[in-house]
Amino acid sequence: MNEYATIKIFSKIQSLERDLQWIYQEYFNAQLNDDQFMAMIDSTERDIQTHYYIYDLIIQDARKN
Repeated sequence: MNEYATIKIFSKIQSLERDLQWIYQEYFNAQLNDDQFMAMIDSTERDIQTHYYIYDLIIQDARKN
């Protein structure tokens, strides 16, 4: 169970990091204004931090068992 959960969470982290790169690309291509850019960056970075936290919890749980 932990291995499957770890893979799924890590996959989501990678997806969010790709999303972050897309946001930067769209901003530099002038497709986003400053407010849109900051809102999307903040939201995506919070999601990444949350998923890393969950990932760490899964790893800690696996080490206990």
